[in-house]
Amino acid sequence: MKIRLTFLLVLAFYVTSSVAQVAITALPFLEINNIARSEALAGADVADWSSVSGLHLNPALLGGDESLIFSTPFYSADGFRTGTDWLPTLHSDFEIQTPFMVANFDKYSIGLKHKRFTFGQGLTAEGSPDIIGSFESEEVSNSLVASFQINSKLKVGIGFNWFKSDLYSSAVNIGTSDNGTIEAKGRSFDVGLVTKFPSETNDFFITPSLGLAINDIGRTIDYGFGDEPLPTTFRTGFGVNILSKKEVSGLSMIGLQTFGALSKMMAGYDDEGNPYEGLGAVFKTWKPYQFFNGIENRELSVKEQLQSHLGVELTFLEIVHIRAGRFYENEYNGERYYTSRGIGLHYKFISLDYTRIFDRGEAGFLNMKFYQFSVHIPL
Repeated sequence: MKIRLTFLLVLAFYVTSSVAQVAITALPFLEINNIARSEALAGADVADWSSVSGLHLNPALLGGDESLIFSTPFYSADGFRTGTDWLPTLHSDFEIQTPFMVANFDKYSIGLKHKRFTFGQGLTAEGSPDIIGSFESEEVSNSLVASFQINSKLKVGIGFNWFKSDLYSSAVNIGTSDNGTIEAKGRSFDVGLVTKFPSETNDFFITPSLGLAINDIGRTIDYGFGDEPLPTTFRTGFGVNILSKKEVSGLSMIGLQTFGALSKMMAGYDDEGNPYEGLGAVFKTWKPYQFFNGIENRELSVKEQLQSHLGVELTFLEIVHIRAGRFYENEYNGERYYTSRGIGLHYKFISLDYTRIFDRGEAGFLNMKFYQFSVHIPL
């Protein structure tokens, strides 16, 4: 197998949050969640009423107090695990840049996100200093997202994404040697909605919410090996926001938010081996599929294709936010499962967020850490 194809397959196994391998997908970097708070909640906040997570999870979530938000996340990790038996744990330089801005108005919000991912340069196997090859990847995407509040209980959103992928690889000491450059371009769109049901008791405001979104709906991408589907993802979830009526200096004393979500990668092929694309991927991939696990053919049911996300956030005086999350997927559907922890500080116009991923599965970045700095300017 040519090494550039090998590492293209490797790329399809990375991602810190929610990619299930129903099929090898093109441009899996699109699934990297660029919101530190959302990563601390394991991507469970699909039904958060007002959140910058709308830039990644559900476009309807954008909203909040009328303001401009500018943010720049930073990332670090100890290594990269492929999730395969035929390639070792790899250690490599990589960099992710995902600055974004959001403008919140009375009934609508607009967000713009830029994502640049570079990976490679001197791959080494765990426990060995020997260079086994090099793989350089530069992936760039831009997203324009908008949400609109229809009434006090319902919001809808849409997002447009355009992206470019440049891959270069060469191999040393892994049985073959090859060099090549691959380029791919494409576009996709996201849709979503969120609804809430506010209520209150003598001591608390209690607001349940529901959300649904479909991300990266678009045409297949050709890297030169044939058409491959985009990582189109279905997400649905719930949230419960409990806020104390007791205040200190005008700030709520304590708050608790809990989230749960299910997601499914809607990438697959028809009986003739052609990948589904666009709305075909949305409606035609809700079925079991066959795969070879190295020993025998096995069928993966729709239930086994689902990924689960759980998250909780405890807030003190609307300033200190303590978060935790858990992500799980089936061992035959990527075998990534992790817990996450995070803390956030928000005071007046400044927000600082930190998240760490404790990876317990067989794929993904090792000991991933997220740092995010945001500025909020009232309008």
